[in-house]
Amino acid sequence: MNGTQGYFSSLRMDQRYPGGENPLEFYLRIEEAFKRLCEEQSTKNHLENAIIVTHGGVINPFTIF
Repeated sequence: MNGTQGYFSSLRMDQRYPGGENPLEFYLRIEEAFKRLCEEQSTKNHLENAIIVTHGGVINPFTIF
């Protein structure tokens, strides 16, 4: 890893990225959005599939926790 992703990955969970959020805030923000999407799908009784497209920066924290 290099660049911004490598720097962000090296932060402590409570250490804020300059001008941004810390890894814990990032994780909680993404987790909340994912839960909201899942709840919306289940409560509206959708009969269709849903797909979420993202990049590794969003997926990686969920492989750690």
